[in-house]
Amino acid sequence: MIPITLSPADFTSLTYTTAPMQSDAKVTGLITADLWAKLTATDATLIATLSDVERSGASNQLTAGFLLASQRAVDTELSTYGPKHQMIRPWHPFTKASQQAVTPNEATEYKIEIYPTSAIIKAG
Repeated sequence: MIPITLSPADFTSLTYTTAPMQSDAKVTGLITADLWAKLTATDATLIATLSDVERSGASNQLTAGFLLASQRAVDTELSTYGPKHQMIRPWHPFTKASQQAVTPNEATEYKIEIYPTSAIIKAG
């Protein structure tokens, strides 16, 4: 078992951790966190972070992105797509007209643009 060092933000967050990498992995380019969430509040700032966790348990942030839940509207015409027409960069208008109210406790999809990066995640 690998010990994980927690930060105060970890107590109000959800973390997904993969199994240790079997070989080095290169992460380069656009990244999107596509998630479904039920919020208990009428709005929230959602933050998605991509980190490299060392064997020691130390977590090193590679990149991150954020989205105000009420500004989740996506313009599919201006978004960027990758192979198989998969959205890899959602285009959020961030205008008053595109703002959508959050209904507490209703499952809603959020597409969070994470800033592009280029990193090598070492095996283990």
